[in-house]
This record gives sequence, C-alpha cells and structure tokens, in this order.
Amino acid sequence: MDTSLAAQRVREVLRGAGCREWAEGRRGWSVEGDPQGGWVVVACSIKGAKGNRRLEQYRDILSAAGFIVGPSPHVSGVLRVTLPEDGLN
Repeated sequence: MDTSLAAQRVREVLRGAGCREWAEGRRGWSVEGDPQGGWVVVACSIKGAKGNRRLEQYRDILSAAGFIVGPSPHVSGVLRVTLPEDGLN
C-alpha cells in the first residue's frame, strides 16, 4: 500500500465530511502514513472523552468510505487505517 496516497485519501474524506484538521492554535485531526507498517495513522489533538468521541466519529466516516479502521495496537487513542484488498473507488 502506498501510504502517502492512502493518507491523502483519508485527509480528503475527513475534510469532505467537514472535520477540522489540526493546525497551530486549532484542534482537530492529523493523518500520517507509516511506510514501514503499510497503514495510515489518524490521531485527534483533543484528549480524553471528547477526543475519544471524535475518534469514533472519524472511524465511522472512514469506515463508511470503505477504509478498514481499527485502534492502533501500539498507541492508545489513535486509529490505524488501511485500504481494503481491492482498493477504493
């Protein structure tokens, strides 16, 4: 999986759903490709219960768009996102 292209697609889907991207002085999501692992990581700058609710929202949006989404086995409060075997349209 080309993680840079997958990360770009994840960003497009979250932006298209109206979710705010993290920026200096503004809370939101961040997306990073992991070339070693072959997945994309989605994190939320908000911590605690509100951040967990946002991650659930991101998971629902990305799952509906066809991504395979689950919690990261390495870092709590982070989603691991991969493309399905047949890719996305």
